Amino acid sequence: MPALRNELPMGVDTALLMQTARSLATASGQAPEILVQLADTSIDRGENLELFREIIIENIKSLEEEIRQRTGDPNASIPIEKKGADILFVALSGAHSIVPPAILFHQAKANWTLSLFEASNYGVFLGDIERAKRIAKRIIDEARRLEVKDVVIGECGHAYTTLRWEAPKWFGGAFPFRVRSIIEVMAEWIQEGRLTFDRSANREIVTYHDSCNLTRNGGLLEEPRIVLRAVTEDFREMYPNREENYCCGGGGGMVAVSEWDNRRLEAGKPKVNQLKATGARIVVAACDNCRIQLSELSEHYGLGITVSGLTELAVKALVI
Repeated sequence: MPALRNELPMGVDTALLMQTARSLATASGQAPEILVQLADTSIDRGENLELFREIIIENIKSLEEEIRQRTGDPNASIPIEKKGADILFVALSGAHSIVPPAILFHQAKANWTLSLFEASNYGVFLGDIERAKRIAKRIIDEARRLEVKDVVIGECGHAYTTLRWEAPKWFGGAFPFRVRSIIEVMAEWIQEGRLTFDRSANREIVTYHDSCNLTRNGGLLEEPRIVLRAVTEDFREMYPNREENYCCGGGGGMVAVSEWDNRRLEAGKPKVNQLKATGARIVVAACDNCRIQLSELSEHYGLGITVSGLTELAVKALVI
């Protein structure tokens, strides 16, 4: 599916304008310090992997017991550096981004391996293409070394659009592997009958937030809805939705910069009104930045709405 461009009627590409402004701010030393630090930390880990390998693997392996308990399989594992795997899964930092997908991969009997790197690319938030390329290259090199068929990105909007749409231009053409979102993979497996769900496990009213990067820039409109209709009893749309849905106000790395908190919570008011209108008790967002923003909007405005990832909700209804 071709990427959808986030354009106004006059043909003005607002995303490109913002990227240019960020580039100028970064080049002039005006970028938020925390974003610079996060980008440089990612680069350092990629270029000095041997210094971090043991602790990374130790942290990953510590999650296997939970997967065994939830699947009932004492042999369930998180494969690492498995050459020839069909899927290289690139998660975010944190168990919430690894455990639910690992359970789904196990249940679907997927041939997969977990990346040693996180999906986030803070070079993109800075508008710094050189930093962004160095961060993306870690995953590209790993995928080539392991000879995987697909690189599957976890629930992260900017990470998916960066590696799927931007990185091929940076590195001179198509990669020898596909780049997909975990959302696409889940929808495909549901349609193929590889995953079975009990919708009654999610009986509360559920709505879905179309993250800007996944929807307007990524083109993933129907795939999350295929999943949601399979795992919930009462899924209700926000209006407008899909490519017309309102931004939550937390994108572009804003949730990482504390001095912008008041501004982004104010910017989230249209999203708050959208959420209220659905009557939903759970809002699903397949993007970590959006999840953080929506959680803080719910708390700040007293909505009492729970925020969930898509894989997390799916695992709750998974028939094992």
